Amino acid sequence: MEKSEKVFKQVETVYLADSNRGMGKWMWNNHVQWVADKAKKLAEKYSANTEKVYCAALLHDLADCQFERGEEDFDSWSENKGKEILAEAGFVGDEIKEILEVIVRPHSCRPGNLPTTLEGKVLATADAMFHLQTSFFPMLCYKQRPEHTNSY
Repeated sequence: MEKSEKVFKQVETVYLADSNRGMGKWMWNNHVQWVADKAKKLAEKYSANTEKVYCAALLHDLADCQFERGEEDFDSWSENKGKEILAEAGFVGDEIKEILEVIVRPHSCRPGNLPTTLEGKVLATADAMFHLQTSFFPMLCYKQRPEHTNSY
């Protein structure tokens, strides 16, 4: 089994079996796999390292299945779990560091933390494409609607 297949299986387990939040299952079924597939296609098109980009895409929002954004353990749990998953799949030190720190960490394109590698830019682009080309934002608004509202 390829490393990327091992990462897929482990991440799927985290999202579906270990998820503390209902949003985790939605993220796996609707967001994470979409971004991973798009990132893989973009990596192939632009000659980026497809395996690293695909695995990074599978891991890019991992903590969302356990924590709300901004919770104290969000970042540390995500990094530690990502390291564990990548190591179990057969990645080693520098590869793990590159995937988590160079590709995953800057994928949200926050000021002062922009992707600098082709692989990082591919993941950031795939993630942005999901947000702009799907019903993500309307769905998010609907989920956050006041309880007395039954529609958009």
